[in-house]
Amino acid sequence: MYLDQMIAHLVEQGVDTQELKPCTEQEVQELEQQLERRLPAAYREFLLTMGHGAGEIFQADDCFYGDLPKIQRLANVLLAQNNVATPLPNDAFVFFYAGYQFLFFRTGEGDDPPTYYYMEGDDVTNGFPRTFEHYSEFLASSIEEYL
Repeated sequence: MYLDQMIAHLVEQGVDTQELKPCTEQEVQELEQQLERRLPAAYREFLLTMGHGAGEIFQADDCFYGDLPKIQRLANVLLAQNNVATPLPNDAFVFFYAGYQFLFFRTGEGDDPPTYYYMEGDDVTNGFPRTFEHYSEFLASSIEEYL
């Protein structure tokens, strides 16, 4: 639904869909149980399509199922190291971490929520900046950059 066009575009560009390693529904449900909340539908679709890997796409970044517990902690460590007084919202879910920056969405903001960004040194006194209106837009943009 959210990723159908992206997957079709990947195929058109010659990406072997065998490189996409999905999570199982059970793994996604276990993650939701750990979080004590349901993940947005667009993100669930990402996990169920390529949650364990996507070939060379996102290869250098922490964003796959095995990375998720670690990047939740790393985001908070990065904020603490930079003396950021603005905490992540209670329903924040960090889905992408690369070096000294991360992206998150809020699980309470719908099935395809906006994404927010932090980079080391950013002033987030007035809140974290919104980078995309929808998670699926972030994903499409990232895949397009790869292609």
